[in-house]
Amino acid sequence: MPRISEANLEEHRRNTMNALLDCAEHIVKTQGNNALTPAAVSQGAGIARNSIYRYVDNMDDLRHKLLQRHLPDWRKALEDGLADVSDPVEIIAIWVRINLEQTSIHGHGWMMKLHPTSSAAARKPKPDTKPDVSNDGSEDKPDFHATIAMPVARAWRQLCPHSPRVGATITRGLVSSGMRLLESAHDDAQARAIITQVEQAARAVAQSMREDDDAADGTGRITSM
Repeated sequence: MPRISEANLEEHRRNTMNALLDCAEHIVKTQGNNALTPAAVSQGAGIARNSIYRYVDNMDDLRHKLLQRHLPDWRKALEDGLADVSDPVEIIAIWVRINLEQTSIHGHGWMMKLHPTSSAAARKPKPDTKPDVSNDGSEDKPDFHATIAMPVARAWRQLCPHSPRVGATITRGLVSSGMRLLESAHDDAQARAIITQVEQAARAVAQSMREDDDAADGTGRITSM
């Protein structure tokens, strides 16, 4: 039997990992998060069930890798869209728009709903186990959802330092509502109109909650907005 070169072995591992990710993405998009099981993935990817664990620790690890697969494009869209924006109100509004645009590009809101159930620590590879065969070769990346939330979290701390969590929670609610509306959009024109309207709503909410330091009465309470 001819010896398999290191390059060919690495290519085989990478191709298998891509097959697992392709299958996992199809399952989640078409059947939902709970349908992602070892049996379903092994059948769809054409790999023995036990062989899955040469590439991932468990299904949550596969979910994590699936999110990381899309993170670079999503993060770049946010970085590009917010690059020259300094007003926190505009950061919040544009952040909402970009996230809704990205959910449309990548298949509506399936990624934002794909929350691995185990902790980040549980997803770290165990010593002396499978090699890292993720698409970008990195296992130590920030959590997908935390990375996406960073710009709007900073904006709310700047805009509304006394209660940033309230604003951030409202903003996430607007994005979630926008995703549900996009799922029922009949065409691209309606989808664009939904995104525009939700962006306008986010801008209005952020502006209404802006804390004016000059209006504080010295006790930390805001006397006017």
